[in-house]
Amino acid sequence: MRRREARRDPWQPNNSVRTSQSGSAMKAFVAALLFAAIAAVGMSILLNIIQEPSSVAFTTGGARVGDPGNNLVGPNG
Repeated sequence: MRRREARRDPWQPNNSVRTSQSGSAMKAFVAALLFAAIAAVGMSILLNIIQEPSSVAFTTGGARVGDPGNNLVGPNG
């Protein structure tokens, strides 16, 4: 004859299911945080390589941009 398990009250949570799901959810969350940190560092390095100062980027043949240290578009502005 098959042994019956003791009946649980229906309002008590089933902890065996919850603990197995929370472990995989925590691993996914930590993996997402790690990916976000690596992507942020990589993009900041890439943007620092590509970016140029505004005194160089927005200078055209008709613009009168003096020494960048004496106006608001240069590195000392």
